[in-house]
Amino acid sequence: MKNFLCCLLMAITLATSCMNEDDATPVVIYVTPNSYEATSNDKIYFDIVSNTINETITLFEIATFDKDSGLKTVYSSRPSSKQFTYRFEYTLANYPEDITIEFVFSAVDNINNRQEIRVPILVRGNATSVDELTGVAIYSPRSGKNDGFSFKHKQSVNSNTATDEELDIYVKPQADENSELLSRCWASKTGLRFCKFNNFDYASASLQSVAAVFSTSTTEPEIDNLEIGDIVFVGQEKVAIAVIRVVNIYDGNGVSDDRYEISIKIVGTPTSENTPPAEDSTEQKEETQPTE
Repeated sequence: MKNFLCCLLMAITLATSCMNEDDATPVVIYVTPNSYEATSNDKIYFDIVSNTINETITLFEIATFDKDSGLKTVYSSRPSSKQFTYRFEYTLANYPEDITIEFVFSAVDNINNRQEIRVPILVRGNATSVDELTGVAIYSPRSGKNDGFSFKHKQSVNSNTATDEELDIYVKPQADENSELLSRCWASKTGLRFCKFNNFDYASASLQSVAAVFSTSTTEPEIDNLEIGDIVFVGQEKVAIAVIRVVNIYDGNGVSDDRYEISIKIVGTPTSENTPPAEDSTEQKEETQPTE
Protein backbone atom coordinates (compact mmCIF):
# COMPACT_ATOMS: atom_id res chain seq x y z
CA MET A 1 0.00 0.00 0.00
CA LYS A 2 2.92 2.39 0.72
CA ASN A 3 4.26 1.82 -2.81
CA PHE A 4 0.82 2.53 -4.24
CA LEU A 5 0.51 5.82 -2.36
CA CYS A 6 4.01 6.87 -3.35
CA CYS A 7 3.24 6.26 -7.04
CA LEU A 8 -0.02 8.17 -6.72
CA LEU A 9 1.71 11.14 -5.09
CA MET A 10 4.40 11.19 -7.76
CA ALA A 11 1.79 11.18 -10.50
CA ILE A 12 -0.05 14.06 -8.86
CA THR A 13 3.15 16.06 -8.45
CA LEU A 14 4.11 15.52 -12.10
CA ALA A 15 0.63 16.43 -13.33
CA THR A 16 0.42 19.63 -11.33
CA SER A 17 3.97 20.69 -12.24
CA CYS A 18 3.05 20.56 -15.94
CA MET A 19 0.20 23.06 -15.49
CA ASN A 20 0.50 26.80 -15.07
CA GLU A 21 -1.79 28.58 -12.67
CA ASP A 22 -4.10 29.77 -15.45
CA ASP A 23 -4.73 26.24 -16.75
CA ALA A 24 -4.77 24.26 -13.50
CA THR A 25 -7.90 23.39 -11.57
CA PRO A 26 -7.58 25.30 -8.28
CA VAL A 27 -8.48 22.21 -6.22
CA VAL A 28 -8.08 18.56 -7.24
CA ILE A 29 -9.23 15.35 -5.54
CA TYR A 30 -8.02 11.82 -6.31
CA VAL A 31 -9.94 8.89 -4.80
CA THR A 32 -9.26 5.18 -5.26
CA PRO A 33 -11.05 2.98 -5.92
CA ASN A 34 -13.40 5.03 -8.09
CA SER A 35 -16.21 2.45 -7.99
CA TYR A 36 -17.21 -0.25 -5.58
CA GLU A 37 -19.44 -3.26 -5.08
CA ALA A 38 -19.91 -4.49 -1.53
CA THR A 39 -22.27 -6.31 0.80
CA SER A 40 -24.25 -5.07 3.80
CA ASN A 41 -22.08 -4.77 6.95
CA ASP A 42 -18.83 -4.80 4.90
CA LYS A 43 -15.97 -2.50 5.89
CA ILE A 44 -14.78 -0.50 2.87
CA TYR A 45 -12.01 2.06 2.40
CA PHE A 46 -10.95 4.90 0.11
CA ASP A 47 -7.46 6.36 -0.36
CA ILE A 48 -7.74 10.12 -0.81
CA VAL A 49 -5.29 12.78 -2.02
CA SER A 50 -6.34 16.40 -2.49
CA ASN A 51 -4.24 19.41 -3.61
CA THR A 52 -4.69 23.11 -4.18
CA ILE A 53 -2.60 25.53 -6.26
CA ASN A 54 -3.33 28.16 -3.61
CA GLU A 55 -2.14 28.25 -0.01
CA THR A 56 -4.10 25.54 1.84
CA ILE A 57 -6.94 23.06 1.83
CA THR A 58 -9.13 24.46 4.58
CA LEU A 59 -11.98 21.94 4.58
CA PHE A 60 -12.36 18.35 3.41
CA GLU A 61 -15.65 16.48 3.83
CA ILE A 62 -17.13 13.12 2.94
CA ALA A 63 -20.88 12.54 2.72
CA THR A 64 -23.10 9.65 1.73
CA PHE A 65 -26.22 9.90 -0.38
CA ASP A 66 -28.99 7.35 -0.92
CA LYS A 67 -32.68 7.52 -1.79
CA ASP A 68 -33.79 6.73 1.77
CA SER A 69 -31.50 8.89 3.92
CA GLY A 70 -30.59 11.69 1.52
CA LEU A 71 -27.25 13.47 1.99
CA LYS A 72 -25.45 12.82 5.28
CA THR A 73 -21.96 14.02 6.28
CA VAL A 74 -19.87 11.15 7.66
CA TYR A 75 -16.42 12.78 7.88
CA SER A 76 -15.09 16.33 8.17
CA SER A 77 -11.54 17.69 8.55
CA ARG A 78 -9.80 21.09 8.42
CA PRO A 79 -6.28 20.21 7.19
CA SER A 80 -4.80 23.76 6.77
CA SER A 81 -2.20 22.30 4.40
CA LYS A 82 -1.51 22.49 0.69
CA GLN A 83 -2.00 18.75 0.31
CA PHE A 84 -4.36 16.45 2.18
CA THR A 85 -3.92 12.64 2.20
CA TYR A 86 -6.13 10.25 4.09
CA ARG A 87 -7.36 6.64 4.15
CA PHE A 88 -11.08 6.68 4.95
CA GLU A 89 -12.64 3.50 6.35
CA TYR A 90 -16.39 3.02 6.60
CA THR A 91 -18.64 0.17 7.75
CA LEU A 92 -21.76 -0.18 5.65
CA ALA A 93 -25.15 -0.45 7.30
CA ASN A 94 -27.34 -3.55 7.21
CA TYR A 95 -29.52 -3.17 4.11
CA PRO A 96 -32.23 -5.81 3.46
CA GLU A 97 -32.36 -5.02 -0.27
CA ASP A 98 -29.79 -3.99 -2.89
CA ILE A 99 -29.14 -0.25 -2.84
CA THR A 100 -26.81 2.23 -4.56
CA ILE A 101 -24.98 4.67 -2.30
CA GLU A 102 -22.93 7.63 -3.49
CA PHE A 103 -19.91 8.78 -1.52
CA VAL A 104 -19.42 12.51 -2.07
CA PHE A 105 -15.86 13.86 -1.55
CA SER A 106 -15.44 17.64 -1.41
CA ALA A 107 -12.52 19.98 -0.76
CA VAL A 108 -12.37 23.75 -0.25
CA ASP A 109 -9.23 25.89 -0.31
CA ASN A 110 -8.36 29.14 1.43
CA ILE A 111 -10.01 31.36 -1.22
CA ASN A 112 -13.18 29.22 -1.36
CA ASN A 113 -12.42 27.27 -4.52
CA ARG A 114 -14.37 24.03 -4.23
CA GLN A 115 -14.05 20.64 -5.89
CA GLU A 116 -16.37 17.64 -5.57
CA ILE A 117 -16.34 14.09 -6.91
CA ARG A 118 -18.84 11.27 -6.42
CA VAL A 119 -18.12 7.55 -6.15
CA PRO A 120 -21.08 5.15 -6.49
CA ILE A 121 -21.26 1.92 -4.48
CA LEU A 122 -23.64 -0.94 -5.19
CA VAL A 123 -24.43 -2.51 -1.82
CA ARG A 124 -25.87 -6.01 -1.94
CA GLY A 125 -28.69 -6.50 0.57
CA ASN A 126 -28.83 -9.46 2.91
CA ALA A 127 -32.55 -10.16 2.74
CA THR A 128 -33.18 -13.82 3.45
CA SER A 129 -35.80 -15.47 1.29
CA VAL A 130 -38.51 -17.60 2.87
CA ASP A 131 -39.58 -21.12 1.94
CA GLU A 132 -43.21 -21.45 0.89
CA LEU A 133 -45.88 -24.05 1.65
CA THR A 134 -48.32 -24.25 -1.25
CA GLY A 135 -51.60 -26.04 -1.80
CA VAL A 136 -52.57 -25.89 1.88
CA ALA A 137 -56.31 -26.45 2.43
CA ILE A 138 -58.29 -25.30 5.48
CA TYR A 139 -61.88 -26.56 5.44
CA SER A 140 -65.16 -25.45 6.93
CA PRO A 141 -65.53 -26.63 10.54
CA ARG A 142 -68.81 -28.27 9.53
CA SER A 143 -67.06 -30.46 6.95
CA GLY A 144 -65.39 -32.68 9.55
CA LYS A 145 -62.08 -32.15 7.73
CA ASN A 146 -58.99 -30.19 8.76
CA ASP A 147 -60.24 -26.71 9.61
CA GLY A 148 -57.09 -25.32 11.22
CA PHE A 149 -53.34 -24.93 10.80
CA SER A 150 -50.40 -25.60 13.12
CA PHE A 151 -47.13 -23.71 12.60
CA LYS A 152 -45.31 -26.22 14.80
CA HIS A 153 -46.30 -29.11 12.53
CA LYS A 154 -46.43 -26.97 9.38
CA GLN A 155 -49.66 -28.61 8.26
CA SER A 156 -53.42 -28.34 8.55
CA VAL A 157 -55.09 -29.90 11.61
CA ASN A 158 -58.61 -30.80 12.73
CA SER A 159 -60.12 -28.80 15.58
CA ASN A 160 -62.02 -31.89 16.74
CA THR A 161 -58.82 -33.81 17.49
CA ALA A 162 -56.08 -31.15 17.81
CA THR A 163 -55.11 -29.53 21.09
CA ASP A 164 -55.52 -25.79 21.56
CA GLU A 165 -51.71 -25.47 21.29
CA GLU A 166 -51.92 -26.82 17.74
CA LEU A 167 -54.68 -24.50 16.56
CA ASP A 168 -52.60 -21.47 15.62
CA ILE A 169 -55.22 -20.68 12.99
CA TYR A 170 -58.73 -22.06 12.63
CA VAL A 171 -61.85 -21.16 10.67
CA LYS A 172 -64.23 -19.60 13.16
CA PRO A 173 -67.67 -21.30 12.99
CA GLN A 174 -70.69 -19.33 11.85
CA ALA A 175 -72.94 -18.02 14.63
CA ASP A 176 -75.78 -19.91 12.94
CA GLU A 177 -74.84 -23.55 13.45
CA ASN A 178 -77.07 -24.60 10.55
CA SER A 179 -75.54 -22.21 8.04
CA GLU A 180 -73.87 -23.86 5.04
CA LEU A 181 -71.89 -20.72 4.23
CA LEU A 182 -68.13 -20.86 4.73
CA SER A 183 -67.14 -18.51 7.52
CA ARG A 184 -64.94 -15.68 6.26
CA CYS A 185 -63.25 -15.29 9.64
CA TRP A 186 -60.07 -16.83 11.08
CA ALA A 187 -59.10 -16.88 14.74
CA SER A 188 -56.40 -18.47 16.91
CA LYS A 189 -56.35 -20.68 20.00
CA THR A 190 -52.72 -19.79 20.72
CA GLY A 191 -53.18 -16.05 21.03
CA LEU A 192 -51.81 -15.13 17.61
CA ARG A 193 -52.92 -11.89 15.99
CA PHE A 194 -53.68 -10.95 12.41
CA CYS A 195 -53.49 -8.06 10.00
CA LYS A 196 -54.19 -7.69 6.30
CA PHE A 197 -51.83 -5.86 3.92
CA ASN A 198 -52.72 -6.54 0.28
CA ASN A 199 -50.09 -4.19 -1.18
CA PHE A 200 -47.31 -6.43 0.12
CA ASP A 201 -45.05 -8.13 -2.47
CA TYR A 202 -45.74 -11.69 -1.39
CA ALA A 203 -43.63 -13.26 -4.18
CA SER A 204 -40.49 -11.47 -2.93
CA ALA A 205 -41.20 -11.91 0.80
CA SER A 206 -38.09 -12.07 3.00
CA LEU A 207 -37.56 -12.45 6.73
CA GLN A 208 -36.89 -8.74 6.98
CA SER A 209 -39.82 -7.51 4.88
CA VAL A 210 -42.38 -9.69 6.68
CA ALA A 211 -41.06 -8.63 10.08
CA ALA A 212 -41.11 -4.96 9.10
CA VAL A 213 -44.76 -5.00 8.01
CA PHE A 214 -46.07 -6.89 11.03
CA SER A 215 -44.11 -4.91 13.63
CA THR A 216 -45.61 -1.62 12.40
CA SER A 217 -49.19 -2.78 11.78
CA THR A 218 -52.29 -2.67 13.92
CA THR A 219 -53.24 -6.29 14.64
CA GLU A 220 -56.45 -8.01 15.75
CA PRO A 221 -57.22 -11.37 17.43
CA GLU A 222 -59.37 -12.31 14.41
CA ILE A 223 -59.29 -11.54 10.70
CA ASP A 224 -62.65 -11.12 8.97
CA ASN A 225 -64.11 -10.52 5.50
CA LEU A 226 -61.50 -12.74 3.84
CA GLU A 227 -61.40 -12.71 0.05
CA ILE A 228 -59.37 -14.31 -2.73
CA GLY A 229 -56.03 -12.53 -3.10
CA ASP A 230 -55.86 -11.27 0.49
CA ILE A 231 -52.40 -11.14 2.09
CA VAL A 232 -52.67 -11.95 5.79
CA PHE A 233 -49.88 -11.49 8.35
CA VAL A 234 -49.86 -13.60 11.51
CA GLY A 235 -47.74 -13.02 14.61
CA GLN A 236 -47.35 -12.81 18.35
CA GLU A 237 -47.00 -9.45 20.09
CA LYS A 238 -44.92 -7.53 17.50
CA VAL A 239 -43.07 -10.62 16.20
CA ALA A 240 -44.13 -11.98 12.81
CA ILE A 241 -44.79 -15.72 12.46
CA ALA A 242 -45.96 -15.98 8.84
CA VAL A 243 -47.49 -14.30 5.84
CA ILE A 244 -50.36 -16.04 4.04
CA ARG A 245 -51.81 -15.55 0.58
CA VAL A 246 -55.43 -16.62 0.02
CA VAL A 247 -55.21 -18.38 -3.34
CA ASN A 248 -58.84 -19.49 -3.62
CA ILE A 249 -62.05 -19.84 -1.66
CA TYR A 250 -64.49 -22.65 -2.39
CA ASP A 251 -68.02 -22.22 -1.01
CA GLY A 252 -70.41 -24.40 -3.02
CA ASN A 253 -73.55 -26.32 -2.19
CA GLY A 254 -73.31 -28.19 1.10
CA VAL A 255 -70.33 -27.99 3.45
CA SER A 256 -68.16 -31.02 2.71
CA ASP A 257 -65.85 -29.26 0.24
CA ASP A 258 -66.04 -25.68 1.49
CA ARG A 259 -62.46 -24.57 2.07
CA TYR A 260 -59.65 -22.05 1.73
CA GLU A 261 -56.70 -22.82 -0.49
CA ILE A 262 -53.70 -20.89 0.80
CA SER A 263 -49.95 -20.48 0.44
CA ILE A 264 -47.86 -19.79 3.55
CA LYS A 265 -44.39 -18.37 4.14
CA ILE A 266 -43.32 -19.09 7.73
CA VAL A 267 -40.72 -16.83 9.36
CA GLY A 268 -40.99 -17.88 13.02
CA THR A 269 -42.47 -20.22 15.60
CA PRO A 270 -45.05 -19.19 18.23
CA THR A 271 -43.87 -19.36 21.83
CA SER A 272 -45.73 -21.58 24.28
CA GLU A 273 -48.74 -20.30 26.15
CA ASN A 274 -48.21 -18.99 29.65
CA THR A 275 -48.58 -21.47 32.48
CA PRO A 276 -51.70 -21.12 34.71
CA PRO A 277 -51.49 -18.29 37.24
CA ALA A 278 -49.88 -19.17 40.56
CA GLU A 279 -53.07 -18.36 42.46
CA ASP A 280 -54.89 -21.22 40.71
CA SER A 281 -52.38 -23.80 41.94
CA THR A 282 -52.43 -22.25 45.40
CA GLU A 283 -56.17 -22.58 45.61
CA GLN A 284 -55.98 -26.21 44.56
CA LYS A 285 -53.29 -26.89 47.16
CA GLU A 286 -55.38 -25.31 49.91
CA GLU A 287 -58.39 -27.42 48.92
CA THR A 288 -56.43 -30.67 49.29
CA GLN A 289 -54.95 -29.83 52.69
CA PRO A 290 -56.50 -31.93 55.48
CA THR A 291 -58.71 -30.09 57.96
CA GLU A 292 -58.08 -30.32 61.66
